[in-house]
Amino acid sequence: IAKWSLRLIFVVIVARSLGPAQFGIYALLFALIELLAIASGSGYADYLTREAASSPEIGWRLAGRLVFLRIAIAIPEAAIGFVLMLVFHASHLVLLGTAFMALSMIPRAVSEAVQGVLRGICNYGRYLAIEMVLGGTLVAGACVLQSRHAGLGGAILIEIIAALAAGLAS
Repeated sequence: IAKWSLRLIFVVIVARSLGPAQFGIYALLFALIELLAIASGSGYADYLTREAASSPEIGWRLAGRLVFLRIAIAIPEAAIGFVLMLVFHASHLVLLGTAFMALSMIPRAVSEAVQGVLRGICNYGRYLAIEMVLGGTLVAGACVLQSRHAGLGGAILIEIIAALAAGLAS
């Protein structure tokens, strides 16, 4: 609930700040990154939860391996998506935004793996702390975005900073 509530606040502020045209581009980029996250193995967090519940040591070892696996999968997927967007003549802004948003997959793989293990060992306080770092960074960044009129580039930067903050908190 915390994660999606804070994400909703972020999206509402970003939508108001960017306006319809730029928010449409942001929504496209967000959808592409979410598809990339699913395809690269966002379900591994559930697997880590199950494994960590039976053996925390195995869960932590698997988490490290799965982070590298997700990154190894995400890099060629992002490249394929980028090429497809070139083929469909996407604008330079969309191409650049896609490349930068894809960078958020690296810290995201870390935070999601750690959260999977934390769920398995029933450490919900730390799990929530990571969610709050991510969501709090998004909302704080959105407020800065709106006050500075930073545009689409600012929204993308906030996404990357929030993913990095959650990854570091992990």
